[in-house]
Amino acid sequence: MRADPRAAVEQAPPSVRGWAPLCGSAGRAKIEPCLVGRSDEDRTTLPDSPPTEITMRFLLWLLLTASVLGNAYVNTFAGWTGATQIAASVCTGVVLLGSAAGLWLTRPRTEA
Repeated sequence: MRADPRAAVEQAPPSVRGWAPLCGSAGRAKIEPCLVGRSDEDRTTLPDSPPTEITMRFLLWLLLTASVLGNAYVNTFAGWTGATQIAASVCTGVVLLGSAAGLWLTRPRTEA
């Protein structure tokens, strides 16, 4: 049988309470207000995303779309050859991979 995790937090020294080893200070700032002082029923729902996160996800989707359209233009209509086409394809590919990684890292997470 597992021990109550709240008891372990209450017994921890004040300098360690609320510390998440894999989260930066921004992650800890998001986690602590959500869990402190709430009952188990309240913990089943996650807080709403802040407006900055929604704006960032919108911009990442916009970048992803622009990179796909830019890559289609470079490879179909631009008429570039050689190093120019390669450089343009690499640039659009970097934007595509970067925006896809950003979308994956900022995806809404649900509790399992």
